[in-house]
Amino acid sequence: TLFIDSQSAKGTRTSGSKGYDAGKKVKGTKRHLLVDTIGLLLCVVVHPANIQDRDGAKLVLENEQLIDIDQVSATVTMSHLVC
Repeated sequence: TLFIDSQSAKGTRTSGSKGYDAGKKVKGTKRHLLVDTIGLLLCVVVHPANIQDRDGAKLVLENEQLIDIDQVSATVTMSHLVC
């Protein structure tokens, strides 16, 4: 079982591309993390905060090439994607 979650972080003056996460009211970047059941980090994708969680989850899965996106059967609860 794998878990995907996101974190929004305020940008610094020197950070690259930024976006605005309206849900958390943060201007900066967002990290999508892929971990296993014991919490080992498998993948991190960093992008502007204005990318929605469902799109960020797709980026993580495509980056890891673990599964074909068309075959994902997921339950979404409070911005957590459980595969």
